[in-house]
Amino acid sequence: MWSDFDWAYDGVSHSIAGSGGSECAAHTTLRRRLFESLVVSVLGVGYFVWGYRRISVPPFIGHPLPDATHKGRRFGRRPLLVVMCLVFGCEIGFKCATKTLIYLLNPCHVVTAVQIFLLAAPPGRLATVLFRWQMHSVSGAILALVFPVLNTRLLPFETEVYYVQHLLMLIVPFYLLRLGGAYSVERLQDFSWSMVSVGIWLLYHFFVLQGLALVTLVNLKDRKSVV
Repeated sequence: MWSDFDWAYDGVSHSIAGSGGSECAAHTTLRRRLFESLVVSVLGVGYFVWGYRRISVPPFIGHPLPDATHKGRRFGRRPLLVVMCLVFGCEIGFKCATKTLIYLLNPCHVVTAVQIFLLAAPPGRLATVLFRWQMHSVSGAILALVFPVLNTRLLPFETEVYYVQHLLMLIVPFYLLRLGGAYSVERLQDFSWSMVSVGIWLLYHFFVLQGLALVTLVNLKDRKSVV
């Protein structure tokens, strides 16, 4: 069945260290993998439930800034959206050219897609939920810049697009924060959103990414998931 989707991962070279292969898949025993997955599942569900029960989404009250000020700050929204789409489009193009589309499931690409939605969609309660969730997910961009994984990026400008994408991931939240309104953060002592985000990512890593990694023999979970 999975041979029908080889266009999504057939370009992954197992000869590159850390990219995958049977040896990479067998780096831990099945018993240890099941034990780790069970522990993480309990933690992930526990974090999510604890946070979800305490989350409160504020009602959408529009932008508190005067119209002139808000229009001035909103001016850069469309150019930023265009740049984000161009960069992410280049990233998708690289993945199509190298038959490594499976890497688009990595968290930084997921967060990038959410940020594009936030820039394109009108403000509202859904925007507030997604904005607060991605605020606790951009740490992956910092890790990607500090510990870059570049040994699978062989096409011209592929490395440059890598750095631009992750820099934009850090710029977009600050820009949206300046707009205010729906793009607001919770109180400093409120850990509900962070717990929900941690729970979601734990389950995503150990079920979605690890599951696909075992089936396709592509390393998705242990490359800082920011490729």
